[in-house]
Amino acid sequence: TIVKAGQDAHTAVVIDLAWQSSDDEENVEKKIEFVPVHSYEPDEEMQRLVDSHMHVVKQLEGEIIVKHSSPLSSRNMRREQTSIGSVITSACKDELGVELVMINGGPIKGNRNYENGCVSYLELKEELPFPTKLITLDMPGFVIERAVAYSRRNAVRNRDDRGFLQLDS
Repeated sequence: TIVKAGQDAHTAVVIDLAWQSSDDEENVEKKIEFVPVHSYEPDEEMQRLVDSHMHVVKQLEGEIIVKHSSPLSSRNMRREQTSIGSVITSACKDELGVELVMINGGPIKGNRNYENGCVSYLELKEELPFPTKLITLDMPGFVIERAVAYSRRNAVRNRDDRGFLQLDS
């Protein structure tokens, strides 16, 4: 039996196993209970340890890591090329040392405007809340052109598409 508690540690699974007879492996009584963890008080020592480690992260969250000369936006990420999409893909391009970067617009979740052109570490984490895998590979230009055109097929009808490709500048 495989039991999954869910995500983000909101629920714990308590499993009790009782063997009716030591000779019979099949005769096991299973009791499975899903328990919300919010009802438990945090362990004080563990909370202090977590807080001390998270202190550095909390300080970084307010740090501005993108300074752009004009406003930035991640609105309509699944419908149009955005300035935040260009910032993220251009940073990946520089880091990877490749000619072009394309990222599916779906994982970029901020959907906000940055009127002053500045993005903090916390805001970037909100733009990209989930790990995004990147790969490098050689592709002929015509394949890239077709992929980009295909990713924009719903944009003309003003419909969101998780597969809309954000490109570097």
